Amino acid sequence: MPRFVKHPYHRPVHRPLATVLTLAIVTAAGCSSSGGGQGLPDFQLATTIADDAAPTTEPTDATAAPDSTVAPTTTADTTPDTAPTAPAEPAYPRTVDNALGSTEIAEQPERVVAVSGVADIDALLSLGVVPHAAAAFFPVNAAGDMSFAPWNQEYWGEVQSFLNRPQVNLEELATFDPDMIVGQIGSVESNDTMAAIAPVVAYDYPADWREPVRIFGEALDREAEAEAAIADVEARIAEIAERVPDGGLTLALITNGRDGNFTVYTPEHGAGIARALDEIGISYVDVPTDLSKERMGDLAPADWIVVYDFSVFDVNELLDDPLFQQLPAVQAGNVVSYDPIQTFATLYETSRSLPYVLDTVLTSIGL
Repeated sequence: MPRFVKHPYHRPVHRPLATVLTLAIVTAAGCSSSGGGQGLPDFQLATTIADDAAPTTEPTDATAAPDSTVAPTTTADTTPDTAPTAPAEPAYPRTVDNALGSTEIAEQPERVVAVSGVADIDALLSLGVVPHAAAAFFPVNAAGDMSFAPWNQEYWGEVQSFLNRPQVNLEELATFDPDMIVGQIGSVESNDTMAAIAPVVAYDYPADWREPVRIFGEALDREAEAEAAIADVEARIAEIAERVPDGGLTLALITNGRDGNFTVYTPEHGAGIARALDEIGISYVDVPTDLSKERMGDLAPADWIVVYDFSVFDVNELLDDPLFQQLPAVQAGNVVSYDPIQTFATLYETSRSLPYVLDTVLTSIGL
């Protein structure tokens, strides 16, 4: 059974802006040049010629110098341009448009609490902001332990955590003394008590993974960091996509269900990784979402089968089913079974999960 291998996350890199300054010094007429937005001194070289000056001596022979009088050379004007510049607009207060409408942020947030979990945490970390506190990754194991998503394990223990199911405990939330609360709309909508604790900034769900990065970036005065993070993730996804064969590949994502049925996940079904795989050239078997095991043969076109385990139904019943064993992918050994942590990880489509999970899934199916 493949295991998730920690995929290193490259924090956004700020590329320096190269600035070329060209200075033109023109004789007889002074000119000034500026570059990089800064005023430079004006340089002048001026020579004055007298119009009708008399000769200083009577010429005595053919080699006498011509009549001329040269005025003293003027001193170059090197006074810097001191024209006042308009002061920069203060970063705060600012109004942030988000899924709740608009939210007023009075000052730079320093204690941001993420109440929805993975997508919130990932968007903040992509901006270079470590949350003050955050909802733990689920599922909680039999021992009652909590953790963060596999790609964020290094922050477990550094970031204060809480459980947000069945809902966020507002009294516990207040103990973190947040100055901004972030989350998906379903976690914060119509919650006046939460808004009384701190300003709330939300994103729609489901939503494109770029949305929370941009919304939080605006709230935190990190718009440039948001765009750099998005570009970095897009580049990494494009690199991973190069591993998909030109002829494509057909995949089936399934899990065991109740009453002898099984569930098939597709991009339309809502599984985050299914949408992401579809975008890089992986196709899916065209079957209904819920099938009886008598229709197991509908999975025959799949080159690979990935079996999810949500810790609800025994997946071994599916794996051991005689009809499942007869599928071409099973006969070829092209079956991957994910444990609950791996399974839940594939449901997320975030700025940090996508490179990690795409790499893991492609590696598990031999790409």
